[in-house]
Amino acid sequence: MGMRAILTHHRRRREIIARFRQFAACSLELARPLSELELRESMHLRRLMRRQVVLQDEKRYYLDEQALMQQRMNTVKWGMILLFLLLGMVILYMNK
Repeated sequence: MGMRAILTHHRRRREIIARFRQFAACSLELARPLSELELRESMHLRRLMRRQVVLQDEKRYYLDEQALMQQRMNTVKWGMILLFLLLGMVILYMNK
């Protein structure tokens, strides 16, 4: 996946999340159909659903803010682990 594709994916993901927030579709009680959210079924939406960030109740969808925060925290955690591993490898290499 090229840099342009990655940036496009992240931009589209942010747009979808912003749309749910704009329409306050952030709980089961406030779930809305995609047409009301002015969204369509897409790969980006399906990815958010697969990761349990966007949940579906019949034909209505809503954003689970807690799941979104958990996903972001996991991303940060794994990024920090990778960073420390790389830093350790650099230190080991420089001590040779």
